[in-house]
Formats: sequence, C-alpha cells, structure tokens
Amino acid sequence: MFIVFNILIPILAGLAFVLALRFLLRALRKRTTSHSPFTYGVARQETRHSMQADLLRTAVSLIVGLMLIGVFLARPADSELATAVETPTPTPDLTQEGPDDPPSQPLPINTPTATPTVTMEAAVVETPTAPLTPTATPEPTETPTPQPRQAVVDSPNGLWLRAEPGAEGEQIENLAHLSVLTVLDGLTEVDEIEWQEVLAPSGNRGWVAADFLAYQD
Repeated sequence: MFIVFNILIPILAGLAFVLALRFLLRALRKRTTSHSPFTYGVARQETRHSMQADLLRTAVSLIVGLMLIGVFLARPADSELATAVETPTPTPDLTQEGPDDPPSQPLPINTPTATPTVTMEAAVVETPTAPLTPTATPEPTETPTPQPRQAVVDSPNGLWLRAEPGAEGEQIENLAHLSVLTVLDGLTEVDEIEWQEVLAPSGNRGWVAADFLAYQD
C-alpha cells in the first residue's frame, strides 16, 4: 500500500500530464496545417476531426492526472500505512504470592496402593467330542430353458404379416427376404394354405403363409 500511494500514483499522474501535453502539441500542429489553402473537401474535414479528437484526448489526460494528484494528496499518513506491530499482553503469573496471601502448599498426591489379587485357577475338564461327519450337499441341477423355434422368410418379394390367418387378413407389415421370425404355437389351414403364427423382429405378432418359411431346427 505504501508503494502504491507514494510511488505508483505520482508516476501515473506524470504520464497523464505528458500525454496531455503531447496531444495538445499535435492538435496545435494540425491547426496550423488546417489553414493551408486546401479546398473545402474531405482532406480538410479529416484534419479538423483529428484535431478535435486530440483536444478531447488532452482534456481526458488532464482530468486523469488531476484526479491522481488529488488521490495522492488525500492519501493517509505514512504511520497509518505501516503495519502495526502487536505487542503481546503479559499474562499474570498466578504462581506469585501476594503479601496477604497464605503460603501455598503443595497439593497432596494420591499414590495408588497395590491391592493383592488372588488368582484362582479353574480346573479344565476336557470332554472328548465326536468328529463331525461332513454331509454332502446335493448340487442343484440346471433345467435347460427351451429355445424358441425360428424360421427364415424364403420369398424374394417379401412376405405379408397379417393380423388373421387367410388372404383376407389385415396386412400389418411386409417382411423382407431372409428375415428371422420366431415361430409361435398357432398353426391353421385356411383356403387350403397353412398359416403359421409368428413374431416379427419389429415385435409385431401375426400370421404368415407357411409355404414361404424355411424352418430352422
């Protein structure tokens, strides 16, 4: 904090005044140039605008420099910026005796007295135990889960999955060639054609003509 107030702020203020002087000199030089016999065109307007910008920068730099000088003059005293050294507070010695205090006597120390203990040994009677015979635990037998029967669509033009057996049944979806179907229990004959109940890969359930299926074992 001491360095900021006493060194950094004066340097910044000096830089601000230097910049203000530089901008002012550049604006004056442009002012003398603007009185040259130019025609009232773009070049003269740009020179005037540049001069006005330099004057504005001069005013801003002066204001910043004055503000920094004001901060520098209003800084706290150096003694306030210094870090106060804490003085430890003396702790009163409670062991010192005053003139009116009775002499302190040492506190009695209780010395533990060893108490004789009588140890009685109990008689241990060993009882023979019969050895344990391990009992064989039967291993659970795994019941094989029957795999569902599958069939493959054997029709290059595809096969219609119908809601009911028969050519008049509602068409659910067209099964592509070589699509793998799950064969269900339903099997019936309608119009001299066997119809097989299947489950399509899409999850739709319906009936297809069994003549266009290749059953897999």
